[in-house]
Amino acid sequence: MFGNIWIHLITIQKLYWEKYDFSGVNGDSEDKNYFIKKMIIRKRPITTLFYISLNIDEISDKNLIAEILEKVATEKSEENYINSNGEIEQLFKKSAL
Repeated sequence: MFGNIWIHLITIQKLYWEKYDFSGVNGDSEDKNYFIKKMIIRKRPITTLFYISLNIDEISDKNLIAEILEKVATEKSEENYINSNGEIEQLFKKSAL
C-alpha cells in the first residue's frame, strides 16, 4: 500500500518538474540555485538557460551557469528554443568571472 503511494508521489514530483516554468521563484539567490538544480536534474536545460539569462545578476553559483551552458551544448533536450546569442554570451561572461 505505502509503496504505491510513494510511486504516485514520485510520479507527481517528476511531472511537476517537467512542467515547471520558474514563474514563482522570487526568493533569494539560494532559492534560485535550488530551482536551477532541480531543472537540471529534470533535463530542462533550455528553460533553465532562459531563466538564468533573465536573472543573471541574482545567480550566485557560477558553476551552475557553466553546467547549464554545457548541458545546452552537449545534451539532447525535448525543449526546442533558444532566445538569442546575446543572452548566451552574457552567461559565458558571468560564468568566467
